[in-house]
Amino acid sequence: MQGGLQSLNEAAYRAVPLIVTPYFSDQTHNCAKINSAGIGIRIYLKDISKETVLDAINKIIHDPSYKERMAQYSRLFREHREQSVETAVWWLEYMIRHKGAPHLRSGPVAAGVELRGSGRRPAETPGTNEPEALPRTGGHARFSELHGKALEFCRLRRGFLGSRSETLAGNMGMARAWLLLVLAAHCSRSADILFVAPTWAVSHALPLHKVVTALLDRGHHVTYVTPHPLQPEKNENYTLVDLTLPVMKPAIVNRSILADTWPMRLVEAYHEAGVLCCNRLKHPAMQEWLKSDHRFDLVVMERLPYQCFYGLVHKVGLPPMVGILTLPAMAPTYYAIGNPINPAYLSDVFIGYTDHMDFWQRLYNTYFIARFLYFWQTTVLPAHEAIMREIFGPDPPSVYEMERNFSMLIVDVHFSGDYPRPNVPNVIEVTGLHVEDNVEPLPKDIQKFLDEAEHGVIYFNLGSNVKSSTLPEHRRQAFVDAFREIPQRVVWKWEDDNIPDIPDNVLVRKWLPQQGILAHPKVKLFIMQGGVQSLNEAAFRSIPLIAVPFFSDQRHNCAKIKAAGIGVRIYLKDITKESVLDAIHRVLEDPSYKERMAQYSRLFREHREQSVETAVWWLEYMIRHKGAPHLRSAALDLSWWQLLLLDVVAFVLAAAAATVTALWFVARRLLAAFTARKDKLKTH
Repeated sequence: MQGGLQSLNEAAYRAVPLIVTPYFSDQTHNCAKINSAGIGIRIYLKDISKETVLDAINKIIHDPSYKERMAQYSRLFREHREQSVETAVWWLEYMIRHKGAPHLRSGPVAAGVELRGSGRRPAETPGTNEPEALPRTGGHARFSELHGKALEFCRLRRGFLGSRSETLAGNMGMARAWLLLVLAAHCSRSADILFVAPTWAVSHALPLHKVVTALLDRGHHVTYVTPHPLQPEKNENYTLVDLTLPVMKPAIVNRSILADTWPMRLVEAYHEAGVLCCNRLKHPAMQEWLKSDHRFDLVVMERLPYQCFYGLVHKVGLPPMVGILTLPAMAPTYYAIGNPINPAYLSDVFIGYTDHMDFWQRLYNTYFIARFLYFWQTTVLPAHEAIMREIFGPDPPSVYEMERNFSMLIVDVHFSGDYPRPNVPNVIEVTGLHVEDNVEPLPKDIQKFLDEAEHGVIYFNLGSNVKSSTLPEHRRQAFVDAFREIPQRVVWKWEDDNIPDIPDNVLVRKWLPQQGILAHPKVKLFIMQGGVQSLNEAAFRSIPLIAVPFFSDQRHNCAKIKAAGIGVRIYLKDITKESVLDAIHRVLEDPSYKERMAQYSRLFREHREQSVETAVWWLEYMIRHKGAPHLRSAALDLSWWQLLLLDVVAFVLAAAAATVTALWFVARRLLAAFTARKDKLKTH
């Protein structure tokens, strides 16, 4: 064949090896892929002769490797082709629902600008903090969704069991679709999965618990290494390595002191916390577990500075690794998997810029990312290499090698709520993994306090990592004085036993059921720290925000909150009674904040709906395809200077300089010859 894409797809579907002769258009590109994938032989037209054609035919027929590689290529093609029409239609309808989806645009028009220009004011479902759902295309859309789910699960069944099953008929009844869906969910081969999440932050653990639970529900065997134990219903497939120790606390307990520091200090704080987490490898439960021999099909590891845990991967037989993050990924994480890092419009999470930066912001972002990558290579990785060697000895591969050997990265931050960015195929975005559709009933005293709030409720919680009780006294007093002057009631998470001068309209508790409170219809405003889990919970319930960033990714998230117009950002250093009151009045009295948050909520809900299933599907994909090396970016095989095309730029500049120099010499010689001839004529 000629290397046309359609002919290639038809051959791939039937697993037929190829001899290709490219002519024009994309055929040269496709033939290069055929040749490099070993599924056929490429012959250029100028090289065609009786001998070359016979040689190619004999090689294809007598060398079984071509048939084997094409069979593998065909399995991959069939798996991704099966839902292609449905996917194309879904995205076309998505464009209609979201009026061109300006939030997907990467360029001069900010997503937040379009959100401000939204159309009608969305209605709310009475009695709930939930936005009105966008209209779909009737029962056919619902059927297509169920049909797609059934096909997906049956595809997984075929992938694990290696058997064939009939394609679902397009006119099957809904009951039959659900029946097949349930049956298919239980027919995949179980795998052994090691899930490593040593973080101290319970907010990080909640989304991971959902993924672990979903894997258990799918029948997989999961060993969970964590300091935040998940206690599912009795399940013989679940093994917990409980790393809980009261002495293992973060390097910096009072994170409010990081609120106004410069970004590199946040990087250093993350490094210090990561090194401290490495102590969990010395935990008695971990040491006891390491005494036994274990083998796994897949390792899922929280993708923070925990490289000392790479020794575990070697200990269990070096299976494929998948990284998972419950916050926006840092620059070194993207760099390690070959994902583009363009400081012109992709700001690092520690800086707090949007995707539209002026010249000085782009300059600083470029400097910061370069310095961050340098710090990672010269400080973070060497420290973890030393710790890993101390615990696991000389046998494991170096952390430098393991760092760039992840098969996939799953990020619980989605373009629908963050910024659009170009991702390589093995970076998967999901969102709101931990958000609950249905919440537990509130404690009676809290329920009564909320129900009786005539003017609505403001919810104030700085999350699990930042304690309100550690706020500077004058900042705490600013909030207290502001709350005293508003008619709304306030529910405030305060970690100490008491708080002085508490107003009558404020209810204080050491712990609060956040999702349950946000679901209450009288909650009108959420004062929070900018954590992505809190942002997701507020987005699900469509609650506008006042965001006060402190550390980690919070500056990044707060910049998005401000840019999208779904809340007001206040830096800790700017908090006064007046600034708090001004922010409260702006959000509560300006309906545009509620309108934009309702639109933001619809986007979030639409993409969240299948996020857990998406994460599990890709984890099983990694198992089926043994790490899916076909997804690996070629960027990982290039040096940093090749990736930046510095060698190409240097060659072009050198060639240009050589050309200019040669022209200068030629011009000089011609001028000299002309001058000499002119002088000679004058002499005569």
